[in-house]
Amino acid sequence: MTRLFPIVAAMLLWSATVAEAGSYPVPDWRLESTGGETVSFHDALDDGPVLVSFWALWCAPCLKELPHLQELAQRHAGDLKVLAINVDSPRSVHKVPSFVETKGYDDLTVLLDTSGDVQRKMQTGGTMPFLALYDGNGNEIYRHTGYREGDEVELFEQVEHLLQTDVEQTSGRAIDGIQIANQFEYSYDTVTGREIVENWLDATMTQDGLTFGVLLNSQQPSEEGTRGSSVRHRFVEFSSEDLEVRAGHFYGMFGRGMLFAAYEDRVIRVDTALEGVLFRGRRGAWSGAAFSGSPSTLNVDVRGMDHTLAVHEDLTVGVTVMTWQSPETPVRDGGLLRDWATSARLDHRLPFGNLYAEYGQRTHYVFDGAGGYDEREGHALYGGLNLHHEGFGLSIEGKDYEDFTILEEADGRRALNNVPTLTREHLFTLLSRHPYQQNADDALGYQAEATWVAPRGWSALGNISRTETQRHDEVFREWYLQLEQDDLAGSHVRVGYDDRSVEGLELTTIVGEITTPVTSTSSLVLKAEHQHVVDIGSEFGNRGEFDQQFFTLEYATAPHWSFTGILEVNNKYPDQRDFLESDDPFAALQVSYVTSRGDLITVWAGKRLGGYLCAGGVCKWEPAFEGVEVFGTIRY
Repeated sequence: MTRLFPIVAAMLLWSATVAEAGSYPVPDWRLESTGGETVSFHDALDDGPVLVSFWALWCAPCLKELPHLQELAQRHAGDLKVLAINVDSPRSVHKVPSFVETKGYDDLTVLLDTSGDVQRKMQTGGTMPFLALYDGNGNEIYRHTGYREGDEVELFEQVEHLLQTDVEQTSGRAIDGIQIANQFEYSYDTVTGREIVENWLDATMTQDGLTFGVLLNSQQPSEEGTRGSSVRHRFVEFSSEDLEVRAGHFYGMFGRGMLFAAYEDRVIRVDTALEGVLFRGRRGAWSGAAFSGSPSTLNVDVRGMDHTLAVHEDLTVGVTVMTWQSPETPVRDGGLLRDWATSARLDHRLPFGNLYAEYGQRTHYVFDGAGGYDEREGHALYGGLNLHHEGFGLSIEGKDYEDFTILEEADGRRALNNVPTLTREHLFTLLSRHPYQQNADDALGYQAEATWVAPRGWSALGNISRTETQRHDEVFREWYLQLEQDDLAGSHVRVGYDDRSVEGLELTTIVGEITTPVTSTSSLVLKAEHQHVVDIGSEFGNRGEFDQQFFTLEYATAPHWSFTGILEVNNKYPDQRDFLESDDPFAALQVSYVTSRGDLITVWAGKRLGGYLCAGGVCKWEPAFEGVEVFGTIRY
């Protein structure tokens, strides 16, 4: 960090001479909307109260909350701005514009935070949905985590009270702000005796355009068995209307993550942050970024630059260049060679949809084992087309990746890039039990999804996807059908059918969910899932087949409590079980509580099967478990 001190000192000196109009007690940020406009949080606050909500297509409670946010934005148009921030990864973000259009969410300002940068600035802890209500001075009035039927009642009351209160706008007066969030996890396996005690404390301070941040991580022990406390991240960031400078640890993403996608996900233990300096700037139709940094576990110098130009209001083009060098790089003419990667992209917005395309090339050098080196070339092509008309939507995507993994173990596990996977992220547990994990070095495939929002509360969805290797060996195939009814005898019903092949398994799955209001602020939610699995490579004949069922029954009382019973059963033979898996049934109870300040605390107890936890096509295997877990996020 010593090389960063001159930069930090310059930023402090600069900020001391700057008197920014419209400073607020929360950091500013800018995101692009699904319509292509750039929206600033502080600019939105200049116009009055703002509601910020985080959601994703794979988050079932988020999809239930969105219609209420649309109603709120429609009812208070001109008095309240509702910023609905989508945090889908490159795996799903292409479907967002079509989803928003077909659902008719015209009064929401839908923003895209694909890199999760704003999530981190607002310290959501990755829990969704999450919303926060701000008055015109940028003071947080109300926050809430999660969604239960009836949560909208309190939200509407909070908004009505705020708009009826005479709050004097104080634009031009700088206000200092401190944000602190504490995320924790405790886990004890009663069978193995394995224990996890981990805590993440995020703290940021904002003053006159400067933000100071630090993350303290305590592991006693961590999931990997390590113990100790450390400062995992620290940074100083200066932000003005046209410039952002950050020194220390940083994240980010260029385009759809083809070359650069540094992000954090504490659930699946991904943290590909770089340490160095990041610059972002904008001027008129141009915006750009440049950085120099190193991953946490690699002795590698990485440099990157990205430029985006809005050619006109409907067409944006961009180009990314990255280069990196390590001590293990081959030497030519006395100097170390540098690997290179470049990409070009375009985003064309149509009256009835949008077209996105990106192409990248990579050159890297490897030792040939005879004292020399080989030069290898890789490429990546991704394209997507969205079409929508009234209640109809169509999303089509294609990919062709070859030898395009960039810095394979940037955090000891994951690569520094995260190319779109082109597989659907589902709302049900068993549909995520056997996922396809992306491979940027060898993948060729497509995905198409059609949606229809019909009258009288009906909607339907159909998805088909296929991925194969460059040798045309199929590695993943899926088709999925879903039918939904918003009001079937007073209940919300969703049913689906899935058929897929992945990694030698043939899976057929039937899923269903019914949500029934009990009172205006309480509800029952029943989920039932059945999956038939055939291991086509099994040596046990019919014993290579098994069935599994997954059930959850939740009773929720808004805005605080939810109680969920979980049951999973299967007819696996002993030789099909993971070595930690016991005989079924696998039963558990989960209790969640949301405080009046929006803090979330969850207690889980019971036993469960082993399975994958996935986000954006990146997965982590979780072994079978029996015991107790406590986790949550507390904000101060």
